[in-house]
Amino acid sequence: MRIAISSALAGVFLVLTSCGGSDTTADAAVDAAAADQLRADVPGDAVSVDQAVTDALETLPEDAAQPGCCDRDCVPKPKVDAAQRKFALSMFHFNIQYVVGGLDADTPDGGTLSMCGEPCEGWTDDALHDWYVRKVFEPVMDLYLGHPGWTGTFEFQGLLLDVVKARHPDLLEKMRQAAQTGAIEMVSIHYSDQFFEAFPRHDLQLSTDWTRKLFLDACIPLSGVVFNQEGQAGEGKHRFMGENGYEISVFPVNLYKYYHWQEPRLPLYTDRGVDVVIGPDGMDLDTLPPPAQGAGGGLHVTWTFFDDGDLLAYPPSPYLAPFYTDEEGAKNMNDYRVKLEKLAADGYRISGISNYVAHLKAMGVEAKPLPPVLDGTWQPKDTNSVHRWLGGRSIVTGAAFERDNTIRTWHYRSRTDLHATSLLAEAATQAGVLPEDAPSRLEDAWRHMLLAEVSDVTGITPWMGEYYYGVIHATAVDDLVASLRQDLLAALGWKHARADIAAGTAESLEAIPVPDEPLPAAAPLDVSIDAPSRTTDLTWLGGPDLFTLRVEFGPSIDPTGKDAPNCKVTLSFPRFEEAFIYTPALAEDEVVRHDMKDFSFQLPEVYLPLSNGLIGLGDDWWVVKVCGKVHVAARIPNTGDPLIQFVDETADPVNGDSWELKVFHGSQADALALARTTNTHPIVEF
Repeated sequence: MRIAISSALAGVFLVLTSCGGSDTTADAAVDAAAADQLRADVPGDAVSVDQAVTDALETLPEDAAQPGCCDRDCVPKPKVDAAQRKFALSMFHFNIQYVVGGLDADTPDGGTLSMCGEPCEGWTDDALHDWYVRKVFEPVMDLYLGHPGWTGTFEFQGLLLDVVKARHPDLLEKMRQAAQTGAIEMVSIHYSDQFFEAFPRHDLQLSTDWTRKLFLDACIPLSGVVFNQEGQAGEGKHRFMGENGYEISVFPVNLYKYYHWQEPRLPLYTDRGVDVVIGPDGMDLDTLPPPAQGAGGGLHVTWTFFDDGDLLAYPPSPYLAPFYTDEEGAKNMNDYRVKLEKLAADGYRISGISNYVAHLKAMGVEAKPLPPVLDGTWQPKDTNSVHRWLGGRSIVTGAAFERDNTIRTWHYRSRTDLHATSLLAEAATQAGVLPEDAPSRLEDAWRHMLLAEVSDVTGITPWMGEYYYGVIHATAVDDLVASLRQDLLAALGWKHARADIAAGTAESLEAIPVPDEPLPAAAPLDVSIDAPSRTTDLTWLGGPDLFTLRVEFGPSIDPTGKDAPNCKVTLSFPRFEEAFIYTPALAEDEVVRHDMKDFSFQLPEVYLPLSNGLIGLGDDWWVVKVCGKVHVAARIPNTGDPLIQFVDETADPVNGDSWELKVFHGSQADALALARTTNTHPIVEF
């Protein structure tokens, strides 16, 4: 199905919703010839987009007739009716980076690599992006635009909006219409679909700020709802949301069950100052929980869609885009339309999540404290939560080229060097000697960094072109950092520099000091390494309270990496308390403790990303990954031997690897300070 807005209506709508900075005119937006070519009959009895937009405009309050570039406050809010008890909700996760790099991908040596031979040739990153916004994103948006009073919830990264702004101006106008009339609740918190739980908060903050500016500049109001790539969630993300003005977290039901298996769930929770809705969590409650029991009946909630958006518009997968036919998507779309129309006829409000939460509160539903949750992802049973992206193998049998630790440690080092270089640029700014092109080069470097951090470089089923995507963007960052440092040091007249990320400063340095090598020490803890067929060595240095543990392992017996048991490396530490003691992602200035007895686990193990490297063993013992040298997830068994393990199923089978960790015995405050100076807020000298 493809439906278009008529030229006449497009012109009227542009007058009503134009932004002062927009350079799109009514004539250029949709000309009559293009409209005639694109127009198609809407299946069944659905109204046309022309009529839908007209009806939506009529619902705008008088003082919002010319909303201009506005935030969410200018979106017309459907009337809250406490008697409304049936809701049909959605969450469309649109990932334009589903196949990062495209199906005809660039390689680090300047060549190209086709995923499926001749059929994939020409399906570059840009070509696949264009296909995605037209064949996946637009048809679903058209469906909601064609039904006044319906609201869909769309989540996507800022990059998708960038692509639309650059090459699809008519679609950009349609997105404005959908957002400003309330047909689509636009959800976005990151520019690239980053695996942000693995990296310092700074990177997601930059990504969030960048994304919000993109939406504001495009006159597309953002929702206060948050969902995101891989359903990454946890209490640190909730804190981040609250501190950035977001209001409602959609917490994945499977992640909730991962920690609270078969426990009853409530309609509304609160955590770290934000409301939390578990989704997709349908419910049919005869009566509402206290104190809303007597508020007029029960609650009936169905989620009509909660998945990758392409599964509706194009069911197979963007990996099969060359074999797409419009008919396949059209049938799915029509079936979904009929489903929603039947629900609407049965009294269900086809609702956005914000409006649903407003109704819950109007009914008197009290937000209860969210039970303890840890960092994780939306399909934790299938992916071992975060492990699939931080040390876990692809689920594709025989896929053996992944090197999770190799590339994620590279990314961590690159983003740290870039952060330090940004401080050097600030010093040059203050001195009045900043090179003219430095700001644009820095912005370019950070864009490459956010793209490199995308989740699909290391999971769930990356192909070689996707791995190369992470290599290419990290290389671009390193090249830009090297040239920027050279130019900035020359402009400042400095020989070397010391950048203090914690203080946000950079200063001149005459020579880079060489630290003393710590002395060998006896092992303070019983630590073991399991790496079949590999030579291994554990070296302890330092003491008496702070130790460096160097881990060395050699090649595997199978250089291809296809022999999974012989590729895997496991480093095991003893655990002294039945508790999770760690720093949640995005909450780098705190340590939380959750007793294991407060959970009812679905699986016998939990994996944590440890973005600042810190985890507590108990009895005041702490481990800090040096994330530039080892950055795989921590495995915490909740049955059997009390351990904390670092597991890499993708360890380099040809060259082996060297890991480094800090082991500390002391206070929580000192352990946190160690993690910050080691990983998220180090001093960088260059």
